[in-house]
Amino acid sequence: MYKTFGETIASLRRAHGMRQQALAEAMAEAGMPVSNQAVSKWENDATLPNAQQFLTLCRVLDVDDIAGTFSGGDAGGLLAGLNAEGRRRALEYIALLRESKRFAAAPEAVRAAARRQTMREAAAQTVHTEAFLRLYQALRAEGLAPVVVKGIVCRALYPQPELRPSSDEDLYLTAAEMPRFHAVLLRAGFVLTEPERDYRSAHEARYVHPDTGLVVEGHWALFPTEYAVYAALNVQLPDLMQRAQDWESGGVTLRVPDACDHLIFLLLHAFKHFISSGVGVRQLCDIALWMRRFGAQIDWQRVRAALRATHSEGFAAAVIDAGVHWFGLERAAAHIPPDWETLESAALLADALSGGVYGSADSTRRHSCTITIHAADRAHRGGTGRASLCAALFPGREVMAGWYPYVARCPALLPAAWAQRIWRYLRTRGKHTGAQDSLRVGAQRVELLRQYRVL
Repeated sequence: MYKTFGETIASLRRAHGMRQQALAEAMAEAGMPVSNQAVSKWENDATLPNAQQFLTLCRVLDVDDIAGTFSGGDAGGLLAGLNAEGRRRALEYIALLRESKRFAAAPEAVRAAARRQTMREAAAQTVHTEAFLRLYQALRAEGLAPVVVKGIVCRALYPQPELRPSSDEDLYLTAAEMPRFHAVLLRAGFVLTEPERDYRSAHEARYVHPDTGLVVEGHWALFPTEYAVYAALNVQLPDLMQRAQDWESGGVTLRVPDACDHLIFLLLHAFKHFISSGVGVRQLCDIALWMRRFGAQIDWQRVRAALRATHSEGFAAAVIDAGVHWFGLERAAAHIPPDWETLESAALLADALSGGVYGSADSTRRHSCTITIHAADRAHRGGTGRASLCAALFPGREVMAGWYPYVARCPALLPAAWAQRIWRYLRTRGKHTGAQDSLRVGAQRVELLRQYRVL
C-alpha cells in the first residue's frame, strides 16, 4: 500500500527502535541539528525537510535506495522490473531474512558510536588540513616549495574529502633543503617525533605539532634506502620535482606531481607497504579513484616500465582488478590499455581488509614485516626469494642503522641493537601476539608475494 512521506519516515524510525526525540538527537550528532517538533511535523506531512536535512535523515535511517523507499513503500528500484507475483516472492524472502535475525542491522547504539567516531575523525582531519595549508604558506614564504604527495592531494578525489583520513602529510624536497625545512617547522611549533635521530641521516624526518596534532614528514628520498628492493623504487621517478605542477587547495598554491608521476608513486608506495606489513584498503581506493580521474593523462608505457623494473607488475595487475570489481573503476573510462594484464584480486583484498585502513592493523603484521621484506629483497637481488628466519631476526648493519642510529656511529654495537630490538618486541607484542603468530603471518604473506609474482 502506498505510504506518504511522513508515514515512511515514521515507519523507518520505528524500525530503528527510535522515538522522535532520539531521531532528532541522531541528526544533531550527524551535524544537522533539528528539533523533535520538526520531526513530528515531517511525520504528519505538515512540512518537508530541506535537501540537506533530507540527506542526513536518509543517512541516519540507513536508507540506501532513496527513490525506492520514498516512491511506494517497498524496495522500489530493486522490484521495479518484477510483476506482482515476483514482488510478493521478493518481499516474502526479505521477511524471512528479517525473522532469522542473522542479518539484523547493528544496534542503534553501535551505529551511533560509529557515527560519533566518524565525526570526530572528520573534525580532526579538517583541523589538520587547515594547519597544513598554513604551514605550507610559511614554507613558501621561506622560498621552499616541497612537492606534496598523497594526503591532501588524494583527499580531493573523494566526494567528502574530510572523511578520507590521513595519518600524516608527506612533503618531498632535496637533501640540501632539509636544514631550512627543519628550521621552518621548529619555528611553527613542530617537534621531531624521534628527537634522538639526526633528521638528516634517514630518508625522512617526522614532525608533530603538539596543539593541532598534525604530523608532517619531510622526505629527501621518496622511499627508504636500507633495502635494495626499496632503493629500486627511488630511481623510478628521477624527474618528479622538475615535472611538478601548481595546484590550488584552500586558497594556497601547492606543488604536486603530474598525474602520471603521482600514479606511479601511489602504485610503488602501495607496493612498498605490500611487501612489508601489507597494503591498506584506503590505498587501493586512492589508486582506483586516481585512475578514474586522470586516466587520460597517464603515460601507461612509463607506468609499465616502472612496474617491470621493481617486480611489481603482478601486484599492480591485482590492484587494477580490485579497482574494477570493488571500487567502481571502468577500464575504458580510465584509458587503461586493453592488453594490460589483470590478476585475480580476492587474495589481495582479503589481506588488505585484515590489515585495516593503513595495512598494519595489529602488531603481529608489523612484527612479521621483516620476513616479507627480506624475501622480496633477496628476490630483487637475484636470490630465491626464500624467507630466512635468521635474516629476519638479525637484519644487516645498514637496516639496523636506520632504526638505531648508534649502529651507524659504532658498527661494533650491532649485537646490542639486535638485543634491544628483540627486547622491544617482547615488551610490546601484547598478550595475544607471540613470535609463533608473527612467523605464521610472515609465512602466509610470503606466499601472497609469490602469488603476485613478487618472488
